[in-house]
Amino acid sequence: MIIKRTITFNLILPVLIAVSLYLCMNFFDWVIDDLYIYFRYVNNFISGNGIVFNKGEYVEGFSSFLWFLYLSLCGVLNLPLEASAKYSGLVLSVLNTIIAYRISSKIMPGRFALIAPVMMLFSLPYMLWSISGFEVMLYIFLILSSVFIVISGKSSVRKIMLPMLLFLITITRPEGILTAAAIIAYVFFYKKEYSDLKFMTLLFSSLLLLFVMFRILYFGDILPNTYYAKIGHNLLGNYELRSYKNGFMYFVFFLKSNPQFIPAVMFSIFVILKARHHRAMILLVIIFASQLMFIIFSGGDWMVQYRFAVPAIPILAIISVGLLHSLAVTERRREFAVSVLAISICLITAVSLKYNDYTNRERDHVMEQFKINCTRNE
Repeated sequence: MIIKRTITFNLILPVLIAVSLYLCMNFFDWVIDDLYIYFRYVNNFISGNGIVFNKGEYVEGFSSFLWFLYLSLCGVLNLPLEASAKYSGLVLSVLNTIIAYRISSKIMPGRFALIAPVMMLFSLPYMLWSISGFEVMLYIFLILSSVFIVISGKSSVRKIMLPMLLFLITITRPEGILTAAAIIAYVFFYKKEYSDLKFMTLLFSSLLLLFVMFRILYFGDILPNTYYAKIGHNLLGNYELRSYKNGFMYFVFFLKSNPQFIPAVMFSIFVILKARHHRAMILLVIIFASQLMFIIFSGGDWMVQYRFAVPAIPILAIISVGLLHSLAVTERRREFAVSVLAISICLITAVSLKYNDYTNRERDHVMEQFKINCTRNE
């Protein structure tokens, strides 16, 4: 068993990663204009003008404070910002794949653990946003690292590392506070490490409080301006109900374009109802539920290929491994059927990648070429 896992990790997984990276490079020239908002803030910051888009206007006009800090470090080191953002996303996507494989191996050791990397590496939304230059891959990296520490880390390591990771999650994406709360709730109800939980909650709360105080003093608000620009609604009302419907349909269309994740979503419902599965499954389902709540609350996103659903892709991929494990345990005489399901998921992943919607990306590429030609003519 150890030899097989070594072969899988040292040979098959690198090949899958290499193929995926090769395909990702086809999207390297794809850029969304919003990425340059970060670059404008970074250039002003390293020039001594403060964290501003326009001099003297202290507005937090980006979604990820941690990604802004990272790009600022790249700027201080005189690294090209766009290339740094894009290549960093690719590196993080590889690390995410490795962590997801390690988590899957703990749930179901053996060849079926490869299902999660396959579903991630050859999902068009995951591939596209890994090369986008945005903070999505960093957000996923922090979530998967937290999951790995919770299910396998030593108590002494978890006591220090977990609250710091949860804090970084909250300053990487606005919805990160939901994910952090989900993980803390899991540690409280299932790990039952009450003495360590007090310390972890205190450390996390202290870090978060200091950051909120900084936000209020520097920007004059608890939330970034992007929240009000893209969401900014109340909880109840006709507009809110329409927004929630749009968010739900946003996720439905994600599943329509990426049907390989449908079994994992259905299995998540089963895990919630039964709550008698591998504890890692419960943690993953809680995290998926928190991301789904944000998608519905936000009403979805205008950017291509379901940006808000991308953080759920690794979670659903690992849940798919949990589904195979559950079937293998309960149906010991049906290993062939489990193998057929695993192969079917891989084939559906390949087909959805082949026949997914590339029109938005192609339209963006045409517009970019048009801008370049206009610049040359000038």
